[in-house]
Amino acid sequence: MGGIRKVIKNDRGFTLIELMVVIVIIGIIAAIAVPRFVNAISDARAETDKANIKMLQSAVERVYAKTGSYPNTLNDLVNGGYIKSIPKDPQNDEVYSLSNGIVSCDHFSGQNY
Repeated sequence: MGGIRKVIKNDRGFTLIELMVVIVIIGIIAAIAVPRFVNAISDARAETDKANIKMLQSAVERVYAKTGSYPNTLNDLVNGGYIKSIPKDPQNDEVYSLSNGIVSCDHFSGQNY
């Protein structure tokens, strides 16, 4: 019986300082990881946006190669069977635009791809 009391008496746990150090370390890791994660999401959306524009531009060029003229709207690509549907913009609900055979998306950083 005396041996059990001795084991329990020596089992002390963590001090307040040790717990505070662990909390500070977790806070530092979170402060570094969260912004990188947010930037990764934003970068992925921008790359998806660029890929969508390239795909739409390729379909526009196929129409031009086949008919000798550019489509008037992106819906003409769907109606002609060149694409199944117009992709949704990953940044927000704005749509891609088509002007003189060039697909653009100028809501993201004011750039046309």
